[in-house]
Amino acid sequence: MKSLFKKIAVLLIALSISVTGVVPSYADSKDFDAFLDDEWKELMESDYMTMHASVKDYKALGLTKPKVDMGDITYEEIAKEVSDAQESLDKLHEFDFDSLDETQQYDYLVYEDYLEKFIGVESYPEYIEMFRPITGSFTLVKDYMLDFALHTQEDLDDYITLLEDFPRVIDQMIAFTEQQAEKGYMMDDTTLDEAIGEIDDFVEAGEDNEMIVVFDNNLEAEEWIDDATREKYSELNRRIVLDKIIPAYEKAADAIDKLHHKRSAGKAVCSYPDGAEYYKWYSDLKCSSDEPMQDKFDYLTRLTKDVSEYYEGLIEANPDFEEPATIEGLESLDEVIEYLRNHMDGFPEGPKVDHSLAYLDESVSESAMAYYMQSPVDDINENIIHVNKDAVDDINTLYYTLAHEGYPGHLYQLTWYQNQEHSRLRHDLSMIGYEEGWANYVERIMLLRSGLDNVSAEVIACDEFMSYMTYAGADIAVNGLGYSIKELSSWLEEVGLDRSYVSSIYDYVVSYPGLLLPYGYGMARFWDLRCRTEAALGDDFDLEEFHLQLLTNGSRPFDMVEKDVREYVESKGHELPGEVKLFAGEDLSDAGSGSGSDKAAAAAQDQNQVRYILIAAAVIVLLAVILLVVMNRRRKKQREEAARKEALARPVIRDESPEAGDETAETYEFEEPDDTSGAEEQDE
Repeated sequence: MKSLFKKIAVLLIALSISVTGVVPSYADSKDFDAFLDDEWKELMESDYMTMHASVKDYKALGLTKPKVDMGDITYEEIAKEVSDAQESLDKLHEFDFDSLDETQQYDYLVYEDYLEKFIGVESYPEYIEMFRPITGSFTLVKDYMLDFALHTQEDLDDYITLLEDFPRVIDQMIAFTEQQAEKGYMMDDTTLDEAIGEIDDFVEAGEDNEMIVVFDNNLEAEEWIDDATREKYSELNRRIVLDKIIPAYEKAADAIDKLHHKRSAGKAVCSYPDGAEYYKWYSDLKCSSDEPMQDKFDYLTRLTKDVSEYYEGLIEANPDFEEPATIEGLESLDEVIEYLRNHMDGFPEGPKVDHSLAYLDESVSESAMAYYMQSPVDDINENIIHVNKDAVDDINTLYYTLAHEGYPGHLYQLTWYQNQEHSRLRHDLSMIGYEEGWANYVERIMLLRSGLDNVSAEVIACDEFMSYMTYAGADIAVNGLGYSIKELSSWLEEVGLDRSYVSSIYDYVVSYPGLLLPYGYGMARFWDLRCRTEAALGDDFDLEEFHLQLLTNGSRPFDMVEKDVREYVESKGHELPGEVKLFAGEDLSDAGSGSGSDKAAAAAQDQNQVRYILIAAAVIVLLAVILLVVMNRRRKKQREEAARKEALARPVIRDESPEAGDETAETYEFEEPDDTSGAEEQDE
């Protein structure tokens, strides 16, 4: 299979990494870095598709180019990958963990976690989906080809070679799926019909097919390609798509249409005899967490209740609120991304990198709102964000979507870590729960910096929270714990949500098991850590220091993230509490002043402004005091002059003594400010 499922693409879903070949033996910890580097080279050199997605110039890195094909999809190939991964894990365990330095220990634990979860998930090949919409390998390979980077003439030739290999792989997908179906492992009929519908749409597009239109656009975008070359490869691509790919799609639709009613179990994953065991591994992979399934569910239940109560309190405290306002002053993709990049207070400074930002072509049948394609390991500047204009139809949605994909979301987080010293293997070890959790976590922070009033920003953020956490909790409840619709309905009521949505939620999680787990669970973990750290440190909480703890060691399991945060809190003489109520300390009453919002973010953003305001206030007070003294002296002088004139008008009494406290006007001499400056001081 050669890591066919590993692709940096839609929703950043990387389903596997193949670890193949014989791993050399290493004697001691000084060879640990060499071991990781050899593992990475073995991965690159055994799988063309992974290498092309991960590396820009394989020759400069001293890599040997593997055969240009899409690999193989068979039960035997999957078993071999599991065996190879176990061999790598055994070699990893030969190292003495305590003899490694801190960075090596992180690499050890992350790689160990990845290999264990890979082995766990791939040990159940019946659950590896080929044709399931969005997450199936059939869709991911097509998307890989749409996003294929064209840097050189060699890349153009490789693209054509892969495209011609696609029908062979589709045949293997069909055969693999038929074998699964004979064992009773198959999509439910509703999801199967949806998959067939997507294939039919692809076929019916004909000359307007996305694989034709997008490839032509990609050719046009590359300035190094001359017109004659564009015309030649455009025609090559068009003929292969029309003559080979579309017939292969038609063959796939006919084949899987015959597999209706083949599912031997109920709709939920755990309804299979080995479903609960598989789903435990799958949810661990998706959540970047080894917590027991029931604990994950209870955790999401508690935090969803917290957000539901916070949302209810927000609305009650602002009874005149009707609907969120609209972000003003931003319209285009570039305007939004630059605004976000310029409002990164509270985040450690990252590298100055380039990016390509564009709407998807209308021909692309894309269900995702947007996606970020990670830069290759040897060029941090090649960052691509694509936005689905049909799904992002208002400025508020575009704003938090680009915060998720760009700054301070995926683009920032991944390039920040890539800019540090790290093993190249870590570039290709995606911890999707961490990565999607981070990107969802930062959405609320940036909404509170969008210029919206706080109630509007919080309502939008809470809608996102409730949606992702609800679907993540429902996914575990249904696919992991076997909840019926009735039980799921009771759970929705328990967490404070409308039960009328239960059917649509249930249908979604059985059609796309695990799809939203990394978003909901990961976001919950990050905000829970944030609130617990704020509770522990109080006024000592520093947002940038906190984010540094989250970012420094890269994408990793949440038990490692929590350990880092705990040690940071303890280094400041405090203790990280085990449980706090999410957003319990927020002030909900003021919609416009900043209270009830992201206090730590605002504090980090306005720290210098506060200092300047205090200095200005002190100056104003000093000027006011001086003005009062001047005015007082003037009044005294006026009284003295009036008294003198009055005395001159009266008869002279030579024995009259001055009254106690009388002073002459010449005692103090002040140079009074002019009338204009005095008026300005009073205005201030």
